[in-house]
Amino acid sequence: MLRCTASQWVISVAPKSLAYQHDVDMVFGRPELFDVDDAKGIKKLTKSNDDHHKKLCRHVLESLEALDGITCVYDERSIMWTNKPLKQDINLTKSQPDLDDFLKESLKDSEAVLRILISKTKTIDLSSFPTSVVSKNEDRTWRTVCEMIFSEHPITRPNNQFISIGAGQLFENAFTQFDRGLIFRDGNRKGVQIVKTANKPQLCLSLDFCRKIFFPSNVSFLELVQNFMGNGGNYKEAEALFKKIKLCPIYNRARILTFKKFSDKSIRQMKLNDGTPLEEYYRTTLNAPLRNLDERAANMSNGHGDFPLELLQVLPNQPVPVIRMPDTLKEKALELNRLKPHERFALIQKQFQQLELNNPVTAAFGIQVNPNMIQGEFQRLPRMRMRVGGSNTVESNDQGAFRFDRNLYYKPAGFEKLVVFATRYESQKSIDCANAIVTAAISKGMQMPKPTFKEFNTSSQRLNDWLTAMNEYKGTKTCVLIIDKNQESHPIVKLAEARTGVQTQHLFYDTAFKVARGRPATLENIVHKLNIKAGGINHLVDFGPSLKTIKLSETLIISMDVSHPTGDDYKGSTDEPSTVGLVGNYLADPNEFAGIFFFQAPRQEAIDQTSLQINVKKMLQQAKKHRSIKNVILIRDAVSEGQYGQVLDDELASIEQSTLDVSIKAKIIGILVTKDGNTRHFNIANGQTSSMPPRSFVTFGSRFGFKQFFMTAHKSFAGTAKSVMITVIRDDIGLSINEVQTFLLGLTHMHQIVTAPVSIPAPLYQADVLAARGQKLFRALKKYGEREIPRTDDGIDYMRLSNLLNFNNGNLPITRYTA
Repeated sequence: MLRCTASQWVISVAPKSLAYQHDVDMVFGRPELFDVDDAKGIKKLTKSNDDHHKKLCRHVLESLEALDGITCVYDERSIMWTNKPLKQDINLTKSQPDLDDFLKESLKDSEAVLRILISKTKTIDLSSFPTSVVSKNEDRTWRTVCEMIFSEHPITRPNNQFISIGAGQLFENAFTQFDRGLIFRDGNRKGVQIVKTANKPQLCLSLDFCRKIFFPSNVSFLELVQNFMGNGGNYKEAEALFKKIKLCPIYNRARILTFKKFSDKSIRQMKLNDGTPLEEYYRTTLNAPLRNLDERAANMSNGHGDFPLELLQVLPNQPVPVIRMPDTLKEKALELNRLKPHERFALIQKQFQQLELNNPVTAAFGIQVNPNMIQGEFQRLPRMRMRVGGSNTVESNDQGAFRFDRNLYYKPAGFEKLVVFATRYESQKSIDCANAIVTAAISKGMQMPKPTFKEFNTSSQRLNDWLTAMNEYKGTKTCVLIIDKNQESHPIVKLAEARTGVQTQHLFYDTAFKVARGRPATLENIVHKLNIKAGGINHLVDFGPSLKTIKLSETLIISMDVSHPTGDDYKGSTDEPSTVGLVGNYLADPNEFAGIFFFQAPRQEAIDQTSLQINVKKMLQQAKKHRSIKNVILIRDAVSEGQYGQVLDDELASIEQSTLDVSIKAKIIGILVTKDGNTRHFNIANGQTSSMPPRSFVTFGSRFGFKQFFMTAHKSFAGTAKSVMITVIRDDIGLSINEVQTFLLGLTHMHQIVTAPVSIPAPLYQADVLAARGQKLFRALKKYGEREIPRTDDGIDYMRLSNLLNFNNGNLPITRYTA
């Protein structure tokens, strides 16, 4: 019997445990300006999302006599839940002189008042779930209030407090030095689910351990900048890392500033508009003498003037976005969370214990958490067999990997021309590399010509240089092999590829040198890619009789993923669109996947219906040329549980309408893949704690009311293998769980570039790559040819932009060019 444990804990709720929700609004300013739009001097405390204002709001709430004897949980902004009803709504105004010393320090206008409004909105019984809790349009209230209840005690208790940095994320106050002046904290990501137990809905806590990098709290900004830059003085790196960090001047701690950039001049060189030296102004006017006159100053996005770094202090509890770190720190930060299974298991248990989730707050709301993780059985499906050239089959090993050995590709392809772009200095090794690639490709059955050399300045940052050189091969089946030492050339290479429709394979010179000298694994990887780009198929999965209902020859599989512009942690204004990657098996062989991307409004998780229908219809029309389509299966990524209804009502409905528009009556299946959940699974079958083995499936601890399970398809070579959560939200066929599992496991083996399963179905992996490609191409176009971005009076023309940057001018590609 195979058994595993999940990082989930059953939640019990006493009968008739009522919770009362209230809206909270706190405003500080002059009363006559409260209702004036965008009035200056008005502080909307409950609208702010920084740590400083959250502490102010909580301090105000805790001082209210009306809450004496009542247990409340608070999101530190605008929502409060209580275990007892308030006698009446609160409408309270306090003049600034009557505030306590803590509030006076931050709220300084003596003629202003603090207005506090608390009004009841609804009451729920935590022990009684309505039907809406387990429907496609879920009412998340029950889960949200439980998540708030579990966070309240850890962040408000007198000792060993945690800090909250977002929904469900709690981190210890204790910290460890990381690198270059930064620190890291241990913490957790948690959430509340409604799982199936004995065929009934059951509240359940899920929790995972994580480490996160933070800026140190309450240190001098000058000290932090100097520690980060060291002796190198790299202001570009520092500016990227510290962008949006919250600071306060030590001479006015009530003021919160947001860092934008460093000044070009040192403080010694700076003067005010009237010619007064900046140093003199701070010394005489602000009584803040400066000692570090050769340092640069800081410019703020919400403050005018130059602020000396030594007079700024870093506000507490600010995480460092990994995306802003230099590459060396980024890899080190990621390494912090690559933990061996027994380490992660122990740290999850430690976090659970430190949270003390059975406490006075949970007791006041009638909630208790079982102290033991849930356990259950899991199953492993049989090993997959691969079909390769010559009707041969190869069985994967226990980890899912297989070897081609001397077998040919299942469907070998090739190019008419192979052209090497490199500088004269790099020509010989580049040709040697190309020759090695051709020899290896031919050994796999590919048709490949002798490579030719074209001298080209691969360091050029002029888009026209690349377009002119590559347009020479437009309209021919050519692969341009670009070999260079330029770390910055990849975006412009791929932009030129998109604009000309000429396939490229980009290699750094060091990689080419190793291939020329003999690096079989690297060489095989390159050849795998070339065969796919040329329209070949390296291998396919031999499902045999395993798929009884799903027949690939009758099925169009569509996979979608969305890539969003990052900006300020996905907040703030941006003109960079979101990108949707769309992949399908619309080509002649139903085992071959290719796709397209399209742009839509920034940070819009819902797929643009017009673009979706246009492109799905293209795929259906293309697939109809080769076979009869009876089923359409959507495999969708990046969807939260609260968006299930959106996928059902909008995206699947649009796909169904597209089938009708092209005269196809197909059965629709909708499958969602969630990669970033909080639930971890650990294999305890052999008496030790280890990763789940490849081909593992878990059904216990899955959501009530849905066909859902957890899948571990791959072996983790670093850290702990993470299960992905699979949810079937529509099934017109009535598939068995076993067939869905076999089908998806098989798709994880169809990546083609690696001879082992990946963690998610390969078409979805391709959709993610396509979405990321579209995002990178937009950024490259903005850098190298911004005037060519198509615009209208309302902004970017997303459809024209999509056609401009797609490989085939908006038409469906006939190969997987992103391999």
